[in-house]
Amino acid sequence: DHNLYVRANFVFESNYTSGLRILALTDLAQAQLTEVGFFDLFPLNNEDVFDGTWNNYPFFESGNIPVSHISQGLFILRPTNLCTMPAAPAGLQASPNGDHRIDLDWSGSGAPGATFKVQRALGGCGGTFETIATGLTSPSFDDLTASGVVTYGYRIQERDATGICGSPVSTCVEASATGTCTAPPAFAGIASATNQGAAACAIDLAWPASTVYCGGPAAYSVYRGNTDSFVPSAANRIAEGVSGLAFSDAGAPSLTPSFYVVRAVDSASGNEDANIVHLGATATGPALDGTFATGAEPGDQPLDTLTSGDANVGGPDALAPEHAGWHLSPVRKRTGTHSFYSIDANNACITLEMPLALSAAQSSQLSFWTIWDIEAGWDGGIVEISTNGGGTWTRLTPAPPGYPNQISNSGNACPALANGTPAFSSMGQMGTWQQRTIDLSAYAGQSVRLAWRYGTDGGTTGEGWYVDDIAVTHTQIPGACTSNLIFLDGFVTGTTGAWSAAVP
Repeated sequence: DHNLYVRANFVFESNYTSGLRILALTDLAQAQLTEVGFFDLFPLNNEDVFDGTWNNYPFFESGNIPVSHISQGLFILRPTNLCTMPAAPAGLQASPNGDHRIDLDWSGSGAPGATFKVQRALGGCGGTFETIATGLTSPSFDDLTASGVVTYGYRIQERDATGICGSPVSTCVEASATGTCTAPPAFAGIASATNQGAAACAIDLAWPASTVYCGGPAAYSVYRGNTDSFVPSAANRIAEGVSGLAFSDAGAPSLTPSFYVVRAVDSASGNEDANIVHLGATATGPALDGTFATGAEPGDQPLDTLTSGDANVGGPDALAPEHAGWHLSPVRKRTGTHSFYSIDANNACITLEMPLALSAAQSSQLSFWTIWDIEAGWDGGIVEISTNGGGTWTRLTPAPPGYPNQISNSGNACPALANGTPAFSSMGQMGTWQQRTIDLSAYAGQSVRLAWRYGTDGGTTGEGWYVDDIAVTHTQIPGACTSNLIFLDGFVTGTTGAWSAAVP
């Protein structure tokens, strides 16, 4: 057992083969720990066999426990037998008490160690709730940050002494305080960022309407940064006072990711919302002929991974899509720090896919490097192509030496890996990376999807299939565009009022 964490009267421990174990600390004086819960997949009990878990994180207020499984990805668990859920708090009252103040009182269970959380919603009980206080030990709270004029909705949740079990929320009540209006707009943030793909760089931004509470009208400020965690500020604001629900950024740099935050401002009060929704896009020009390449490295274009739960992949897969699929693995790689890895689960039918537009009148070639450890004759991997968006697939055959093996038994979860199918299907091929190439000239000028399909039966599995350093020649790749950075200044307002022109 490893990665032991104590929360309340329980210890949460991970095990490489038996999964997650939850032990009660009720008899420590006698050096006795009693198991009260577990999570495991292979088998569906806590026997000390097959894959278990790397780690667990039992610290969230919600009581949810993220668990990282050795081969099946991330699970979110919610134990139901560790404590008793309190009843919802009752009798909530919200009483205005002067400017910008609303006092709350309610009744709780009175259980020792119980705490309360207060949630508030702008606009009343139909609004979006946010937590404004946690860990309260008495059933009252004075909200000293309430805006005047605005109606708020309030509700309360109680948590037991362990912190793991939370009650249903109380009935919501509404109240309004006196004083000036200081409420920011209610705004969901940016909704889309779309590259125009034209010779002049431009990224089109769009967002939904906001709700203002202090008179309005609403206006919008646009911020741009070079990471998805940049903090909006006056220094990175590229537009303000935008009256509509869209903005085109003509100053986006070419071939460099840009990230955006849009915030709503109530023009009557100047109050701006504080949403942190970030969306990114890269300004590019018209596509041109080139080579697509990825090595599963940070910054490389991500590829899709699908299971048979998706219409693009057929077969009776027992794995849920959110817990299976190809991963980026640092364990084995030809170059760099990562490769694409198939996982090693039973009854899997999963694909690693990428869409491409092959250049017309050119002879495109796919190349990739691979190693594998796949149960011979039962499990296997193949490369496929689709010309209709994944509706149907055709198996591609690499140039000699081609596929080194074939499926020689039935029972594979992928119909495409039926008995007799040439495939990567042998154990112990982990020593030296091998390159395979495939001629794609027959598909010149077409939009295609390429897929590495990995399928297993319900029995033994090997370590799986690794693919690295993928390249496709003569495919359409983004070209550069010309950025109009010179025309952006610090007083863009969403109109042309700041500019003038003179005719000579």
